[in-house]
Amino acid sequence: MVAILVCRVAWMPRYESDEEERFGGGSYVDQGNVPHESLNFLPVGDTYYGFVETGKNGKGENGKIELKNLEGKPGDKTVAGVLVVFCAKERETGELLVTGWYRHATVYRQQIERPGDNLGRKVSFTAKDATLVPESERCFRIPQARSGRPGGIGQKQFWYGLNEEKARTLRELLDTYIDAPDLIRTPQEAVESRQRRRSERLERHGTYRQFINVKGYRCEACGWSIDEDEREVWGSSFELHHLAPIRELPEKITRAVRIEDFAVLCASCHRAIHRTEFVSDVAGFSKAYPRTRRRIADLAASPRKAAAI
Repeated sequence: MVAILVCRVAWMPRYESDEEERFGGGSYVDQGNVPHESLNFLPVGDTYYGFVETGKNGKGENGKIELKNLEGKPGDKTVAGVLVVFCAKERETGELLVTGWYRHATVYRQQIERPGDNLGRKVSFTAKDATLVPESERCFRIPQARSGRPGGIGQKQFWYGLNEEKARTLRELLDTYIDAPDLIRTPQEAVESRQRRRSERLERHGTYRQFINVKGYRCEACGWSIDEDEREVWGSSFELHHLAPIRELPEKITRAVRIEDFAVLCASCHRAIHRTEFVSDVAGFSKAYPRTRRRIADLAASPRKAAAI
């Protein structure tokens, strides 16, 4: 399994210039200083030189990245083949969203100098394969560790947590996002609003229906599923269900759309759940209406009948 290092940086549009507008990045950036990550996606020749703040140790020296957490061995100065994922805080929501990544990166225990840089910019890792997520398409959320809710990136600007078994689900979702990003990127400007009444349109919108490809063709309420070779005919029997109905939004409030805002339901369960008090609780709906669940499950072997219910 490829080791992953998640790095928190300032929010910038392209990370190709010191003149770009930036947001976040800590007190150093807030004081008007140029963030060293501002050139993370500007290659020198065919190589990208990336930076993440490692802080200072007790002697006032630059901190180190613990390579042992990235499958490194004692005494190693570098570890190769690491997936470095950058995230930054979105101004509007305060959420940490993935801004890009380096594949097959070499991570340095101690920072090195960026070649030809007149600011003496430091480098934490290098790579030849880099992907920047455009601002309008940044949507994958990285959890933040908070008091009473452990798990996620904490006070340090980098996080090894996705290499742990307890983060397996998030790791798998991130792997899917990176391997097939066109399936699940959600434009940030595509927002929901009560006035525009977009719930039904979003559930049927082609971009968002791609969420089904990621979550799987299995009804989260009744368990009915289809195989990959059945999708061309029976795939339309599965729909996205909004777990947070737009009618609950206060007037003039908008929100960005995330993959976790939806559940995958078969057409029958989707219509039924909207007739109950369990609109935002798929598990509760499934438990409260076991006959519906059994009926669909019994028909799983006959997709034509199930689709016709």
